[in-house]
Amino acid sequence: MSKKQNSFFIALVIIAIHVSTALLAENVSKIPRNGNNISSEKSNAGFEAAEGLQLSQLLRYAYEHNPAIQAAKQNWQAKIERYPQAISWPDPTLSYSYFPSPLETKLGPQRHRVALAQKIPYPGKTQLKGAITETKIQQARLEYEKVVRNVMISLQSSYFELAYIKRAIEITQQNQEIINQLAQLGEADYAQDITSLNDVLKAQSQTAQLTYDLVLLADLADTEKTKINSLLNREPEAELAAPQFPGRPGELPYPLADLYQLAESNRLELKLAGLKISQAERTEKLKQKDSYPDFKLSLMYLEVGEPDLDMKPDNAGKDAYGLSLGINIPFGRKYKSIKREARSNVNKIRLKRRNILNRTNSLIKQVYFKLNNAQRLISLYQNALLPQAKDSLDKAETLYREGAGSYAELIETRSVWLNFNLAAARARTDYYLALCQLEKLTGVNLLNQAENTETEETSP
Repeated sequence: MSKKQNSFFIALVIIAIHVSTALLAENVSKIPRNGNNISSEKSNAGFEAAEGLQLSQLLRYAYEHNPAIQAAKQNWQAKIERYPQAISWPDPTLSYSYFPSPLETKLGPQRHRVALAQKIPYPGKTQLKGAITETKIQQARLEYEKVVRNVMISLQSSYFELAYIKRAIEITQQNQEIINQLAQLGEADYAQDITSLNDVLKAQSQTAQLTYDLVLLADLADTEKTKINSLLNREPEAELAAPQFPGRPGELPYPLADLYQLAESNRLELKLAGLKISQAERTEKLKQKDSYPDFKLSLMYLEVGEPDLDMKPDNAGKDAYGLSLGINIPFGRKYKSIKREARSNVNKIRLKRRNILNRTNSLIKQVYFKLNNAQRLISLYQNALLPQAKDSLDKAETLYREGAGSYAELIETRSVWLNFNLAAARARTDYYLALCQLEKLTGVNLLNQAENTETEETSP
């Protein structure tokens, strides 16, 4: 193929790549430069400040406005109102009887009767019902705390994920600018027979790939932003400033064995299971009292008229009063069955708590591995791979300027440098995501203890 034909061919390829890049750029124009603004929607919550989005600010706002938290709080309040109901006796019963045909007695006819009856539970039943309700109130409080915890963990995870996306956008934008410059340099060098057509096409294709990556990252940022707004009970497209990328984490202050103990003592699911065991045990005691009789006390009044007799008794025509006491008679094998059922429920809940503890320990081990692996990757990139890649990139650029290196090697080292920076940011984000999950499992605030104030950044 002649030089003229080569020039015509490369011109067509470059035009095609530029057209595709321009189409993607329509979406790229919506990507924030340096991640300063994630959305253009107006908001009055103060989350659009240019100085950056603070995690503590989000957590406070979510605690006050998240509907799931507010619903759990109302459920807790509703359970509190059940206590007076549980310790109260049944309502007394007032009955009235009228006899169209009066009942004739020697004392006089009876036409009206009024009775007031009160059911009195066997001693101890009402107290046990109150104790069971107290346990349910404590469970509602822990359920409320669990909802708060889950919202906070979800918010923290989304914050760190959005911070990574913002950092990835910054790195990719900076590399795109450099690759664009290299692509233009390659085109000029190809015209002078300094580099090959394939090298120029590699640079052009990498430019298009970076443009696509920016579009994808912008969509991911928008999705994560909507998730954060939903947790904050805000409009889906409300404006959010860019979150701060977390600094390099410090060492976790707890060994694995301590994490197991912390989880057994503090995890809300285990505390809830313990309260359910207490409730089941109290319910078992209440079921045992089901075979004891309840009492019914009644007070009656009878209106007695004058008898139609010649010889009337001395107390004729006097109204009558009466007091009666009754009991129900628990009878049958069903009460033994009720007791066995209650005992089985206690055993079931104890086994469920053990199962929760076993799964918790297993999850702690898995998350602990992810945490340590992310920590190792952070150290590997920070102390070895990134310095080596930077050194290789500097050498490749120097050799190319001096005419001793190839254009392909320069593009390749630049690509490696980009990927290493993204991988280092991903490892740091994965560390904080694992830390959030470990907080959820142990019930201890680990984020502040493991966070390092060091926030070094590596410029591409």
